[in-house]
Amino acid sequence: MASVDREVVRGRIERLLHEVDAIAERTPPEYEAYAAPDAEALRYELEHRLLIALQAVIDISTHVAVVSGVRPLDTYRDCVMAMRALDVVPSELGERLAPAVGLRNVLVHEYQAVDGRFVHAALADAGTLRAFAAAVWRWIERGGGR
Repeated sequence: MASVDREVVRGRIERLLHEVDAIAERTPPEYEAYAAPDAEALRYELEHRLLIALQAVIDISTHVAVVSGVRPLDTYRDCVMAMRALDVVPSELGERLAPAVGLRNVLVHEYQAVDGRFVHAALADAGTLRAFAAAVWRWIERGGGR
């Protein structure tokens, strides 16, 4: 079985944390400020940064799940939930991350109108993405994925 490519994961974690830092710095604490008509450029920027951060979570999860031999992986949600099953992330964190994958799909494919309150809440919860990055790195440092 292949092993987790630490440099690939490190690069994705660095990008994830870069985006999370920007999100935390730029997200208005109040939804009304986020949703204001004159904040359209800010919303676009933050949604794009969130999309990149969520894609990093998916990329990391997919890489770890595939090299760990987890099958089947029919959806991105399956990949994120595999991180929980592999004890890479705590159960509660995996549960909190799963809906974020759905948000990524809504942002990319515009399956439905984007719910600004849901997006703002996801932006305000940058700690979940930081916790994911920390948990993955701890797992790797403990020898996970070898």
